Amino acid sequence: VRQPVRPSEEPTPSPAQWEAMAETIRYELARAYRNLGQTSPAGSADRSDALQQALKLLDWTSRLEAEHPLVWKARVDQIICYRLLGQPKEAKERLAHLAGLNPPPEIQARTQAESIRLFLDEGQLAEAAALAEAAPRQAPPNPELDLAVLETYVAHWAAAHKAQDAKQAEQYYQRA
Repeated sequence: VRQPVRPSEEPTPSPAQWEAMAETIRYELARAYRNLGQTSPAGSADRSDALQQALKLLDWTSRLEAEHPLVWKARVDQIICYRLLGQPKEAKERLAHLAGLNPPPEIQARTQAESIRLFLDEGQLAEAAALAEAAPRQAPPNPELDLAVLETYVAHWAAAHKAQDAKQAEQYYQRA
């Protein structure tokens, strides 16, 4: 028969466990702000405010020790926030810096997806298509990279459709 645990006997988290929980909560709050900003209209005060709040929290997380499991994710989320804020120069600088740090394969795929999206946002469809074509097809597939490749084909299809180039529109439609 198991004796009930008395409140004074319950295990309490260690200081390191409390800190890990705080870091995770901080990161998830930053993602919530990023998602709020992402769903707000482009150029709106709500979008800007939410993304700035996310960046403040992500800056703290991205400065944790390099082997911390949240650091790579936070750095990619910073890039996304800068892209959504319409600051492609800052996003590209951070992408270049991150590439030089030799990130893990999952993060490399996410940075490729963000590179593609930056080209799309700037209307550079040819550059986006070149990256999409060069994107590795990995196992297991990376949904972010696959979605960015699909976004590229859809953007090309829309451009061809607008230019009334039925043949090219059909080609990109089939690719998508």
